[in-house]
Amino acid sequence: MSSNIGPSPPWFVLRPDGSLGDMSAIPDRLLRHPELEQRGLASKLYQPIKAVRPLHLWVPGVAADTIEQGCVYSTDPETDPAYAVKILDPNTEEVVIQERLLRELGRPNNHTLPSEMTVTGHPLLIMPLVDDVDYIHPGKESLSVLLDVMFQIVEV
Repeated sequence: MSSNIGPSPPWFVLRPDGSLGDMSAIPDRLLRHPELEQRGLASKLYQPIKAVRPLHLWVPGVAADTIEQGCVYSTDPETDPAYAVKILDPNTEEVVIQERLLRELGRPNNHTLPSEMTVTGHPLLIMPLVDDVDYIHPGKESLSVLLDVMFQIVEV
């Protein structure tokens, strides 16, 4: 992995004066990531899809804890194939855990989506975008089984 990976996520979109910018925008660092550019995904990034933590800012009419910045982004779900891109935090065990889970995809208790981890630049996890629950178990299982599978995917 490159030694010049930069700061850990979340990556914020900043205005020229250094203040926080549009919370739904995609950070330039992600748009310029060498692996995403090489695969043609950088220009297809569409929106944040998962927030990491509250920023505790005051905005008129908005509860402070609801303003969050994402570290998982998607390409346009209307394009085929659609992808999700997660910015991994190399300062935690997240990269090591993902490497292990990806090596063990064949295990019956591993519900990790087939993904690819980048090794150029900051580590990213590139995976298929599952934006409709019906893709996972189309009408075959009970709600409790479906929720169990979803919980295991979210844990990763």
